[in-house]
Amino acid sequence: MRILGISSATKILGVALVDDEKILAEYSVTGEQAKTENLIIFIEEVLKKAGFELKDVEGLAVTQGPGSYGGLRGGLQTAKTLAQVLKIPVVGISTLEAVAYNLESVEGTILAVTDASRDDFNLALFGTSAGKLRRLTEDAVANMDQIVKLLSQVKGTIYLTGIISDISAKLQMTNIKMVESLPLPVNVAKLGLKKIRVGEVDDYLILMPYYSEKLGIKEWKSNA
Repeated sequence: MRILGISSATKILGVALVDDEKILAEYSVTGEQAKTENLIIFIEEVLKKAGFELKDVEGLAVTQGPGSYGGLRGGLQTAKTLAQVLKIPVVGISTLEAVAYNLESVEGTILAVTDASRDDFNLALFGTSAGKLRRLTEDAVANMDQIVKLLSQVKGTIYLTGIISDISAKLQMTNIKMVESLPLPVNVAKLGLKKIRVGEVDDYLILMPYYSEKLGIKEWKSNA
């Protein structure tokens, strides 16, 4: 099943096309080029590289949040429009889950992080075992005191990943390994494929981005 993945939540804008587990083509840009108004151009470039056309796409996956205001809005609007025109399923993917997916082959606990506002961070915990990623908490916003308290309850190795430059120096726990990573469009596409296969699709009419201020620490439900 050919799935087009769009990652527009961070400073890197990316598009990828996968067919089941096979990566057909991908394209990512940063800086001045990373504007969502250029997304359709990048999509066409990826499809051309893979030897397909828009009509050959069977599903869409897009980062839903948390992330930048303009990036999320632009990426979701593009995905929703294409889903409507092509009459194919679309799914929103957590930016943090797409980040954590980079480490699905490790054994341990993953703390996926991106910047929120001021001294807060967007984050979620995931567990990995035998190459499978399992969510341990919902996406949430937390400050350093809350993060340290949560991680003190986690046994074994913790992989801190994502956009970690602002948090890495503040965590002095010996069981933490630092891995800088981003929500790659390939990850978005693969996670979208898994959801579509089991019927977890979104209604393009009501699919909306979510931001840091919409989450709130009150929604933190840890199962770790």
